[in-house]
Amino acid sequence: MKNKEKNKNGFNVRTFLRWLGNKELNIKNMENYRIYLNTIYPNRGTINMKWVSARKYFINKANYPLPYKRKELWWIQQCMPYGKRNTETAYLITEKEYKKLIENDKSRKRICFMKYIWKTGKRITAVINTLNDDSGISSNLYKEILNEFNSGKYLFETSTSKQYSRNYITSEFKKIGVRIIGKEITAESFRTNFVKREAS
Repeated sequence: MKNKEKNKNGFNVRTFLRWLGNKELNIKNMENYRIYLNTIYPNRGTINMKWVSARKYFINKANYPLPYKRKELWWIQQCMPYGKRNTETAYLITEKEYKKLIENDKSRKRICFMKYIWKTGKRITAVINTLNDDSGISSNLYKEILNEFNSGKYLFETSTSKQYSRNYITSEFKKIGVRIIGKEITAESFRTNFVKREAS
């Protein structure tokens, strides 16, 4: 359990450092990071986890007296309201963002999942239960999937011929969304765009 918490903290610190880039580690940028978290992440639990990790890093590394750091960080946390979740647009991605994900992701398997949901608009449960003979996609995408997955009864199967879990795919999408386009995404991001395209 401790190792799992340590890994989460490490990932959240790396998220903060990627955002920080060449910017100075100071109170103003901690305030800006809190605003960024409130804007990008609709889930309060996610915001709190990432904020706590960034706060610990700041306390350990920033060149300010400890009481001052704690006071200022407390003020930021109290005065920065959570972003309001808009269920219509919270995870929605544009076609430009979709293309950026496809072009920059190094995981071919994850790209296949993204392409498949973008093209079919299926919910994640339907995706992992798609039969190998019931893909309903172009021959090129079908071949691409077969090249990357150990497709047996189901189109998407692991190297040990098991189905993928919803939680795994969801976590993979969230991770790559923040890394490439700077916001948290889910399978619904691709599905919602599909629905909007079909309705237009």
